[in-house]
Amino acid sequence: MGSGRIDIPESKTLTVLLDENNEVFAYEGQFEIAVQNRKIIQTGYHVVDGIGKLIREKQKVLSQTNGNKDELIYLIKPLKKSSYGNVIDALDEALINDVKKYLIVEPDKDEIKHFNKS
Repeated sequence: MGSGRIDIPESKTLTVLLDENNEVFAYEGQFEIAVQNRKIIQTGYHVVDGIGKLIREKQKVLSQTNGNKDELIYLIKPLKKSSYGNVIDALDEALINDVKKYLIVEPDKDEIKHFNKS
C-alpha cells in the first residue's frame, strides 16, 4: 500500500492554509522549504490583494514558463479554526480565476505545528 501522498510537481502548486479571522497563509512548492526561505505569504480574501492575486500571479508565471496557465494546482487546506465560509471563499477564487485543478485537503502535521494549531 502507498503512503496516501500524491506526488505533485512543486513548480505548479499554490497552497493556501485557511485560518480563523479570515487569515490566509500561502506558499508555493514544499512547506518546509517555504518556511526555511521565509516564503509564506499572509493574505486574505480581498478582491485586489487577496488569494485571487496570488492565483493570477502563479498562472502568469506558469503561462510564461510552461506555456499553460492551466497547469496550476491549487491546494486548499483549512486549519481547525477556519470556517465553512472560508472554504467557500477559497473555492470561489478557483472558479473566478478559472483554475482547472484544485483540491481541498487536510493540512499536514508540519503545517499544523507551524501555525500552532491542534
